[in-house]
Amino acid sequence: MNILYERSLLEKEFEKDSCGIGMAVNIKGTKSHKILKNALSMLERLEHRGAVGYDETTGDGAGVSFQIPHTFFLTQIEKLPKNGEYGVAQIFIMGDVESVKCEIETYITDEVLGWREVPLNRKFV
Repeated sequence: MNILYERSLLEKEFEKDSCGIGMAVNIKGTKSHKILKNALSMLERLEHRGAVGYDETTGDGAGVSFQIPHTFFLTQIEKLPKNGEYGVAQIFIMGDVESVKCEIETYITDEVLGWREVPLNRKFV
């Protein structure tokens, strides 16, 4: 990567590599599972990500951001709003799952459309 330093607040000798970042996109905006597969492949190959190797027994929190898969959620949630009219939260719960779900629903009342337990590959857990 070429960086211009002529009129910069940065000094070249203090520059260091940052944590890895990558993008996999379709420039025409076409949705495709191939984009997600490419992003996951890229993520696996990044040697320098934040927290990699700090704790060998847990993940580093790195992940992939992508559009909400509305068609998929239509198969999961009975009364789903129109595409773009809802959000999705991914919550990692340890311990008493039902108690935590109840606590969350206490604060966001009728806004929870449903819960889905994400399947795990126990080979890595």
